[in-house]
Amino acid sequence: MRIPPRAAPAALAALCALSCGCADTGGGAAARPAAIISRQASISEDLKEVRLELRALRASQEEIEHRCSDEAFVRPMEERCSRLGARLDAIEKRVGEIEKGAAGERAAAERRMQAVVEVVKAENAQLRAELAGIRGETQGAGYTVRPGDTLEGIARRFGVPAREIIKANGISDPDAIRAGRRLKIPAPAR
Repeated sequence: MRIPPRAAPAALAALCALSCGCADTGGGAAARPAAIISRQASISEDLKEVRLELRALRASQEEIEHRCSDEAFVRPMEERCSRLGARLDAIEKRVGEIEKGAAGERAAAERRMQAVVEVVKAENAQLRAELAGIRGETQGAGYTVRPGDTLEGIARRFGVPAREIIKANGISDPDAIRAGRRLKIPAPAR
């Protein structure tokens, strides 16, 4: 037999009265079912509060489970990691482009440097040839003294000590060389 929820306290009181023999026969017996009915009503209210608390707890549990679920917790973290990975890929790509550009610039600088080295080598070869020509002139040829020349100045010009020029030309007075005189210039010592 199913008793509707609103009628439950009264029905329980009636059943109690019938089962324990405390049916309303007058006086104090009626007070007992009223106390039972009151107690039943209080229990029913407590039960309602407990059910409400239970619903609130279940809602809290569901919220916590949702927060800890893949959708609410793991997916945002995965998405964030994915975005960070994309940013790292972009940075690595940019670094690669910069390194490639730097390598190109280094290669261009090396080519320019090589061109400069070739020019310097060519100039050095030309200067060596000119120097060899000058040395050749001094070894077999001589020098004609010009007005204002000094023996020391001539020696500096040809890179030969003055005493060697004096010795090669048999000069007795180094201060008395005249313009127009032809001097033998010995080869510089190596």
